[in-house]
Amino acid sequence: MAGNGESESESVAGMPESPLSSRPSCLDVILGDFDDEPGNENTRAGHGTGDNTGRKQPLSSRITLGLDDGATISELVESFLRNIHTKFPILEPQELRERGENLVENGLGWDGETCQVLLACALGAISCQWDVADLENYDHIKPSRERLSLANEYFSAGQKRLGALLTQSSIIAVQCIFMAGIFLMHQQKPVAGWRLLNVASIACRTYISKRMARESRNGQASRSRSMEQRLCWSCFKTEREVAVEFGMETSGLNVIAYSTSLPTPPNGFNSDMEESTARQTVSPGATTATPTLRETYQDKSWYYFLTDIMLCKLEMRIDNYCQDKRREAYHFAGGSPEVFFRSMTEALQEFRYQLSSYYNSLPPLMQFPMGGLMPCEDEALNQLRWRIYCVQHDIYIPALYILLHNDVSGWSHSLVNDLIDLANECLKLDVIFLKTAVTPRRQYNTWLWLRKGVRSALILIASRRLKAQRRPGLERLEVPDDATCADGARRLVQGLRYWSVESNDCKEYLALLYELHAEFRV
Repeated sequence: MAGNGESESESVAGMPESPLSSRPSCLDVILGDFDDEPGNENTRAGHGTGDNTGRKQPLSSRITLGLDDGATISELVESFLRNIHTKFPILEPQELRERGENLVENGLGWDGETCQVLLACALGAISCQWDVADLENYDHIKPSRERLSLANEYFSAGQKRLGALLTQSSIIAVQCIFMAGIFLMHQQKPVAGWRLLNVASIACRTYISKRMARESRNGQASRSRSMEQRLCWSCFKTEREVAVEFGMETSGLNVIAYSTSLPTPPNGFNSDMEESTARQTVSPGATTATPTLRETYQDKSWYYFLTDIMLCKLEMRIDNYCQDKRREAYHFAGGSPEVFFRSMTEALQEFRYQLSSYYNSLPPLMQFPMGGLMPCEDEALNQLRWRIYCVQHDIYIPALYILLHNDVSGWSHSLVNDLIDLANECLKLDVIFLKTAVTPRRQYNTWLWLRKGVRSALILIASRRLKAQRRPGLERLEVPDDATCADGARRLVQGLRYWSVESNDCKEYLALLYELHAEFRV
């Protein structure tokens, strides 16, 4: 487990360390993707198409309409606002629409405004609406091959305009670089996406530093503070998500500002979101959208953003605590393991209480059932539930690792029971991850969901081997039965095969799981 840019290579008995991060070849596969080298265009079968047949099926021919086609830009901008902006509110919706209209009227320029519209269109094309009924349908790609081709056209045009922005530390530069990073994440390129997210975070940090220095000289507050806050948090939490997974350095954006505060709602956010909602929800025979739908749309988007930030903060506290305990373990050699792990168990229980308090404090609009396999009808709620599952897993998994690496037969019954209770909760989450982490729907963190599913598969394999050893004191450990694990293995393998046509690490995961357990040889 690595956090705040630190990477621990040593393994300490009883301290959690990612089963994937401990296998260098998984990261080597990602880093070994040389598609961005000149003369090495991607020729893998079906790359970027999601076609799981393994045959070469090139994308459709270049789009026939111009990039400044009015109807296309309008539709893609609204798709961006509906599918991306609700998670990362880093633009002003009405301003983006006006810039799109200006592009249609005056043509493509080489300025930041044009780059912003082009990247918004690329994200609008590569993203798709939430459809619970279609989450397990692997028969067709989502979005379609034509939409992916359209997304690549707009991204290519936007990418050509990023050069000048890379040397700036303006608001629009941070926005465009961040959007380009999110697009690469949608393409299953987390390391390439992280490079741009890191640059966006550095540019954001520089902008904030300059703004603070300017205000200290003239005493005038910035009018862009709300946008600055939203950009700061979007860059930080998204960059950190990749950096923690791969043990990479972060920009340190969290130390410059806003680490103890939450962003303020943007000016005009209500009206912008209501206007967008009205366009999307009005039926052909109606003239206006209901106020309830408008308010629900706006509230969910903002509550999602704030709750995601709170969960990110809790993740950081958990990660920092585990890093401290790992360092402490080196100085605790020869001491009583019960004393060491008792203090750790108490801390994990406290984190568990904090997370429960966050969940219970959610407004009725944002509440959702926990522990189920069925996805939520609303995408924001489903994303939040997934994030809470991930934080819960970070809390519970140290207990399972302690049981895996230590003989607890001579420990106090109360400590062992507490560890087993936490480990049982961890195994329940691993079953959920195994069965639901992988879907054919493309989103910016699909790559991370794939890794979570594989990690859970490895944890369940290890826990079943632990149970088979019949160690004294572990009778209460509730390891899932063979049928449950086999069903999860089938779903995971299906998803990994689907994405393996454009993700080499999925092929590596399949080979690893095939080698470790017969359930994955389906």
